[in-house]
Amino acid sequence: MSTPRIGGLASGMDTESIIKVMLESKQAEVDRIQAKVDEDSEKYTSWSELNTKLSDLRTVTGSLSSYTTWSQKTVASSDTQYVTATATSTSVASYDIFVETLAKAHRIASDAQASTTSALSLTGDFEVGGETISIESADTLEGIRDKINSASSNMDEDEKVKAYLIGKQLVIERAKTGDTDISITDGASGVLKSLGVLNPDESLKNEVQQSEDLSATVNGLAYTGSSNTGITDAVSGVTFNFLKEMTAGSTETVTISNDTATVKSLLTDFISKYNDSMAYINTQSTVRLSSNNSSITAVGILQGDTLLSSMYIKFRSIASSIETNPNYMNQSFNSLYKIGIGFDTEANQLSILDESKLDDALENNFDDVTELIRGWGETVDGQKKGAGIIRQMDEYIYSLTDPVSGSLTLRQQSIDDLISYNDSRITSMTQDMFDYEAELWEHFASMETMVSEMNSQMNYLMSALGQAG
Repeated sequence: MSTPRIGGLASGMDTESIIKVMLESKQAEVDRIQAKVDEDSEKYTSWSELNTKLSDLRTVTGSLSSYTTWSQKTVASSDTQYVTATATSTSVASYDIFVETLAKAHRIASDAQASTTSALSLTGDFEVGGETISIESADTLEGIRDKINSASSNMDEDEKVKAYLIGKQLVIERAKTGDTDISITDGASGVLKSLGVLNPDESLKNEVQQSEDLSATVNGLAYTGSSNTGITDAVSGVTFNFLKEMTAGSTETVTISNDTATVKSLLTDFISKYNDSMAYINTQSTVRLSSNNSSITAVGILQGDTLLSSMYIKFRSIASSIETNPNYMNQSFNSLYKIGIGFDTEANQLSILDESKLDDALENNFDDVTELIRGWGETVDGQKKGAGIIRQMDEYIYSLTDPVSGSLTLRQQSIDDLISYNDSRITSMTQDMFDYEAELWEHFASMETMVSEMNSQMNYLMSALGQAG
């Protein structure tokens, strides 16, 4: 039951105003804590957004620190009609290719039959690819084709064949190329001889294509094999596909290069995300003045935070660092500035200052740039020395964003804990204030009752005295 609120009916006091004044100090404390919660919530949001930006930046620094990025290659062929290739971890090189003969699959055929769909009236067995094919009187040429193809699934990989019709002839072709003939034997009833696949002496009657190995040269050295494509044993790390025979004396060139385009794209992406992160740090930590410096127009929510300012300094320190030990890096490529990347303003903002210098470094000094960007360095007396600039940055970002012990993670957790604590305080203090207000109204109600009773007694006495006079 709610406490009745009687406001000065007997006493004439402004009870509600008195109680309001008595509650103001408690409400002021609640408002102060709520303002702190609102401020901390804004700080938490700022740290969260910075964490996201740095995580995005680390996606790029991680790629630039990866062996895979720097080992991948691009492949160009002088004529893709003749030869194509892919490459993984292999040295930059060029290969002159000559294809004398492509590998060919053995192919045989029957004589032309009267029909592909009429019963052949042949019975008996024959063997192909190690599998027995049984023929019945009602079988057609199409039916024999289908039986061979069905049996092929049970053949050994090197024995597999495929059967198809060209016109009214049955064609049987070995599934794999190379200098190996189809294994085929007629049965006692001579089905294959009747079809014209074999001669009476068991020799092939219609050999459409002889089996043949690939014959090629790679940089003048002979290469033979049973396949034309997916060739991985000619040059380590390179897969060749030979597609067309070449005329005598001609060659086509396959050139394998470092994938500089991907690296340059990642460096450009790194610069963009680095600048975005640094600009955000600057916005959150800077006091901005009016155009005439006469007044403050804005203050970053994290202004004065030592972690934020130390981060800003550390990032710039890494990005502008110079490795002076020639044991770790070529001194001609020991800083980002040496490959055309640097700060073009006083702000902590990177840019490609000289694109031609960057392109030249990637093209002609790829290994040196690799060390500059992702070199491992070494640990000396507990300190990392000689590591690549982007690798240093990648490790530093992880020390900030590690989901368990990162500095930003711990800062966010600390703020979140403080917000939760103060929210609980506000809830408790608000309830206490409600209880206190109810208690005050109860006291004032009791007082009003007493005053009313006193007034009644006074009126009674005055009335009695008046009658006595």
